[in-house]
Amino acid sequence: MTDKYPGLSFYTDRHGKVRWRYRTKERVVSLPAPDQPGFKEAYQAAVEGRKAPKAPVVRMPGAALPGTFGAATQRLKVSVKWLA
Repeated sequence: MTDKYPGLSFYTDRHGKVRWRYRTKERVVSLPAPDQPGFKEAYQAAVEGRKAPKAPVVRMPGAALPGTFGAATQRLKVSVKWLA
């Protein structure tokens, strides 16, 4: 697989996960696995020296992060005791 894509290599991190990267003398770019969607676009962007486009962030109005006071308030307002 690495013969097909020059500069592509992989390593196993300290957690045992296989990670793929594109390496040159100037930089190292993390890539998705070759069998993952978006690999070819990310590899081409790494070769050309540009950043791969990231997925858009979807804003959720009224959403709260778990474990925050906002999340606790939302759960409280829909509880039986609050509605009674």
